[in-house]
Amino acid sequence: PTSQILAAHTPHHNHNMSSSTNKLLLSSILSHLQKSAPHSSSTPIPTSQILAAFNLAQSDLDEYVAGDERRMRVASLDLEAIFEAGVKIVEQKENEENSSPEFVAFINALTSRGYFKDSQGQPITKNSPAYNERFQKAKLRFKQKEGLTKQEGETHKNEGNELMRQKKYDEAIEAYKRAIQCDSSNAIYFCNMAAAYSNQQRYDEALEAAKKSFELDPKYSKAALRIGMALEKQNKTEEAHKFYKKALALEPDNEKYQEHVKRLDRPLANPFARGSGSGAPSGFPGMPDLSAMRDMFGGQGQGGMPDMSQMGDMFNNPQFMEMAQNLMQNDQFKRAAESMMQGMGFDPSQISESLVGAIEEDEEADNEKVQEMLRDIRTNGPEVIERYHQDPELKDVLDRARDRVMQNMPGISEMAQRYMGGGQ
Repeated sequence: PTSQILAAHTPHHNHNMSSSTNKLLLSSILSHLQKSAPHSSSTPIPTSQILAAFNLAQSDLDEYVAGDERRMRVASLDLEAIFEAGVKIVEQKENEENSSPEFVAFINALTSRGYFKDSQGQPITKNSPAYNERFQKAKLRFKQKEGLTKQEGETHKNEGNELMRQKKYDEAIEAYKRAIQCDSSNAIYFCNMAAAYSNQQRYDEALEAAKKSFELDPKYSKAALRIGMALEKQNKTEEAHKFYKKALALEPDNEKYQEHVKRLDRPLANPFARGSGSGAPSGFPGMPDLSAMRDMFGGQGQGGMPDMSQMGDMFNNPQFMEMAQNLMQNDQFKRAAESMMQGMGFDPSQISESLVGAIEEDEEADNEKVQEMLRDIRTNGPEVIERYHQDPELKDVLDRARDRVMQNMPGISEMAQRYMGGGQ
């Protein structure tokens, strides 16, 4: 009897039927049974027994369904139509799996080894019961093998992430390539590899990897961000702006994406703006960090540039540094310095944004301590940077940001020649 069958299944279903989805399913089943039952049938549909088997009363179910507009709409849908639609989805997914290049290659390899032949060595007819049985066994083996391969891919990805933290970018790229060999459909692997290329200033390869990542997963906001960052490094700011906006559309609350879009909403008018480098201000907004200037001017002159080694020595002089730091606190000197920088084409108001942009490119940008430092800089300005130099981990991040600036600052030669003299 139906009641005994339901009673036997009660312990198994009690917990599952407490979920909202299963309550809606139960309501739909009952509705379908009542609609589809022959009017001439002398055996009534045992709805009360079905409900009792799941510790529910009709009033409880009705109250639950009526408590929400979506529940009422779902419960009223035709269960048979839903089932047919579901079968089509399952069949479509199965056809996609069976026609994937990897699975087709796997089946072809088995076929060439005689897997689909009978004991007499004759080919088994396709779609026959014997063929289908072997095909399903082969598919199960493929899925097991694929699962193991994907696990290996994750191992290689984690290895690459650790190498990135150690700044071993070449080795990280190779690890990500091995991960991709295990699972070429994983967008994260390509995106991580793009980050490694970017840290080597290999922006063409970074762009290619980021585009592949976004192609695999058009909803992956970080891939869109990586495309934008690579394009900006190639001075394609208009295209970069579009991809920053795509990243923001996918993740509207992300502060990093908001900063990128906001920054490129206005023209980049000076060499300190992101795309050509960013400064490392300290002391007050718009003035460069003296320690960064010391390192910047510590090299030998080249190609008409004056010899900057003496300038480097000057910044190593404690008396000079003390005098300079005192000047940095003088309002009149601040105004004069800002006026000078504006005359050179540097917009002091953008330098703190540029610093934030440079730090965001760092491989440790997702670290919580780095994020906290970025929030502090955005809120309180570059004056707060000095305190973070006391933390070795954050000092490394700031130093790497400064190094990027020095490598990508096209206006430094002109500035030195204009304000310090030198050959033409």
